[in-house]
Amino acid sequence: MKTHLASFSGVNYQLIDTPGFDNMKLDDIEICARLVKHLRESSSTGNGVNGIIYIHQSGDPLRSESFYKYLTVISHVFLGGRDLDRLTVLVRNVDPHGPGNTQIDEEKQNGMSTIGRFHAMGARIVASSAETNGFINAIQSYASTYPILLPVQMNRSNIIADLESILQRTPIQAYTSQEQRTKSDYERKRQEFELILEAKQRNLAQCQDALRQADKLRVELRETEVNLRHQSQQMQHEYSSLRSELQLQENFEQSEIVQELEDINRHIDDISRSISAYLTDTHVRSMFGRNPAEVTSRDAQNLSELFRLLQAEEGKCSLVSSSDGKGLEIESLLDFSIRHMLCTLLVIGVFQPFHPGINSEQSAALLRAYEDIQKRESQTSAGKWRSSTFKSIYTDDEEQTGTSIRQLLHLFIRTQLNPLLTSVFGSKEATMDRQHFNQMFELVKRAWNWNSKLKGEVIVLGDFCQIAHAPNSEFDPNIMKEFEPQPGVRPTSVLGTIGIGLVSLRAVGGGRSPEETIICKTTVATDTLYV
Repeated sequence: MKTHLASFSGVNYQLIDTPGFDNMKLDDIEICARLVKHLRESSSTGNGVNGIIYIHQSGDPLRSESFYKYLTVISHVFLGGRDLDRLTVLVRNVDPHGPGNTQIDEEKQNGMSTIGRFHAMGARIVASSAETNGFINAIQSYASTYPILLPVQMNRSNIIADLESILQRTPIQAYTSQEQRTKSDYERKRQEFELILEAKQRNLAQCQDALRQADKLRVELRETEVNLRHQSQQMQHEYSSLRSELQLQENFEQSEIVQELEDINRHIDDISRSISAYLTDTHVRSMFGRNPAEVTSRDAQNLSELFRLLQAEEGKCSLVSSSDGKGLEIESLLDFSIRHMLCTLLVIGVFQPFHPGINSEQSAALLRAYEDIQKRESQTSAGKWRSSTFKSIYTDDEEQTGTSIRQLLHLFIRTQLNPLLTSVFGSKEATMDRQHFNQMFELVKRAWNWNSKLKGEVIVLGDFCQIAHAPNSEFDPNIMKEFEPQPGVRPTSVLGTIGIGLVSLRAVGGGRSPEETIICKTTVATDTLYV
């Protein structure tokens, strides 16, 4: 079998050239068996073939028994009795105006002739006067077809028998010797078994290769498991050593800290919704003379003061207005604004100071000292210093704590909340209910106690820093998460903080800054609110 590459009209073809039938060196069955073996094993025919061209010389008879047998082998054995439109019978050296061409046309119309039978089953019968051009045209006729797997490319066990039943020149009954019959049967089975054996050997080689890969992967996984177990044991040992060095037992884990932050954020959400709903139901209709659903942030009585208070600019997207002048519903404006203000109050007023109960100068001095210690000492040493110093300041005096919280809230209401209501409603008569002050008091008290636990009791777990982001900050998905994200819309800027985030810092000493880990991303309202 020979394979040739050819290119006609910009299309590449791969041709399989087989020995011709009625060969002096090979009998017809062996020729077919070799072709079957080539079709099964060659990588070039793995996806199938586009077609078969049988070349018939014009001088050979069209009604010979051999011609019929050869076409029968191609149609029934190689094509499996179907897809005969893939077969082209090319009769060469035929004068288009001579009697040979007329004879071919007559044979095609005769259903009893060899050409007529196969033409009726779909085979293409082509006469060609020019030897090369006719062959090229026959090849190019397959350019638009797709390859198919021939039935002989499957591992069928009866191919040799099928070939013998069609091509055998002498009927089996004519053999005069039992030895000849046995030899013929043995040779047929041998060729069949060789084809099957070769296929099995290929499958065995593939399975052996897959087994070797699996063994290699199993060894690698076992080594990885051993390494991970060793690392886990080492980490457990280091953790136990730190615990021993501290000579204390922290009675809570990071998951508890995260849960307490989530409770605080949920408390903020409840308060902001309650206040905004109360203000909307109580004051919007009387102040604006319209249904609350029709009133937006753009209807605020003092729009310029509202922009200033919420750190917004006209023409830029904010809680007050989109970049194209669209406003939020008035209740949503109040809800998001109060949430942002409460988050900022807790972060700046409670969490950021070294201790919320001392003045800002003392707090700043202690924070600078602690930052220096964090760079020089391990987390154990730095955490113990922070805990001891905080406890020396902190006194568990509920009355004193309540006084500090009320002072913080009165300042917040005077400088943040009341200006918000005045800029929206244009009147100091628009006030919240007394219960709302009590709710905010409980919120700040909860945050105060949580802060005292983190700074006075937590040592090994690290330092926990609460995060809020200012309006107009660039949205960063690594440290922020979007409030009610819109599918397919990417936020760009922050309009306000909706839920406080949490970062863990662990001192490593050696003059290096603490290692920072994002524990909870900050929840923010973004410009997608207006989508």
